[in-house]
Amino acid sequence: MATQAQTIANQKNAAQSTGPISAEGKAVSSQNAMKFGFTSQQVVLAHEDPAQFEAMHASLTRQLRPGTDLECMLVDEMAAAQWRQRRIEVVQNAYVQKNLQKSPEEAADFLASFTLGGEMRKFQKYAASYRHIFRDCWRKLIDLQEKRRKEEHEALENGAGAAYVEQTRKNQLQIEANLKAGLPANGDPKDPSTHLPYPRLNYCLF
Repeated sequence: MATQAQTIANQKNAAQSTGPISAEGKAVSSQNAMKFGFTSQQVVLAHEDPAQFEAMHASLTRQLRPGTDLECMLVDEMAAAQWRQRRIEVVQNAYVQKNLQKSPEEAADFLASFTLGGEMRKFQKYAASYRHIFRDCWRKLIDLQEKRRKEEHEALENGAGAAYVEQTRKNQLQIEANLKAGLPANGDPKDPSTHLPYPRLNYCLF
């Protein structure tokens, strides 16, 4: 288990993560927002606000507190899935509202067709797929974090806890610095100075 001092330090570090603040950081953020996720598909579309995505991503990172490269990747994928699910809801609401501006008879016909026909099911299908991705990544993240806590507890019992706790602390500090600079939590792949100092504190088991 984490020591009380480590828990307090993690909470302080997490509380300071609000996403990029400077104009330069926000500019970098606008580009990085396009790259999150395991695929090359664009997450933030041209008409969407990258700063809003970054704020949501920073909020998830503060809540979930990833500590390794793999945990950061899972949080990235969760943020992308949540963003896309919200987009589906926005598009659906706009589509419905637009068609409700017609005459009362036409609006009633539209609602009946939309509800009973296949259009609503299409929206629901896409939203459900993103919810599934979010839940699947969350489950994997929880499994990894539980394994990391177990390893930390075992390290403490074996007398190696101080080094393990210090490695975890340095990872958390680098994650906070990356977020403030508008970078992905686990750093810029092209800039080794932003990488987590101990990226493989735990390993993927799935």
